[in-house]
Amino acid sequence: MIKKRRKTIILLTFILCSTLIVAYILFRSYFPKVIYNVDKENFLNNKTAYETIAKMCYEHHLERNSEMSVYRIHLDKEYIAYFSRIGDENGEDKIRLFDEQLQCAETVCNSYHLDDDYLLQIEIYDGCVFFCNMTRRAYLVYSASGKKPRYVYFNKKEYDNMLVNKMTDNWYMIQISL
Repeated sequence: MIKKRRKTIILLTFILCSTLIVAYILFRSYFPKVIYNVDKENFLNNKTAYETIAKMCYEHHLERNSEMSVYRIHLDKEYIAYFSRIGDENGEDKIRLFDEQLQCAETVCNSYHLDDDYLLQIEIYDGCVFFCNMTRRAYLVYSASGKKPRYVYFNKKEYDNMLVNKMTDNWYMIQISL
């Protein structure tokens, strides 16, 4: 009787431990393995500058009537270069920056710091403006419609490996798990 009880306790302990291990593995595979810190207060203090640049690029994107646009800020030359796709070396168009716009661009470049990296470019597609860096594991996103972004361009997988957090009315933080 005692041996049977002992075997039952050992079996139940084994099942419980196995269940906890499987639950942990599933939890780790569903959620991003690394959570990238964003200084929300820093972003909120500079939100107007981000919104000015996002709206300016978004309006230009709509004028170009293209599926996707890429913009790179060149503070030293006081313009934002437009590219019709990722990988272009020479900008096809330049948006000249004047006073307030230049100040906003400087603020964005100096305050953007995600995943231990600085702003590389601004990408626009699917009604959203993505501020991204070289690692492409974290994005600040302005949604023109206010709707949650469905995917990031380079993988177009809806929520397969993305964590999307709403920061303010039209602003989101996207984190990609690796």
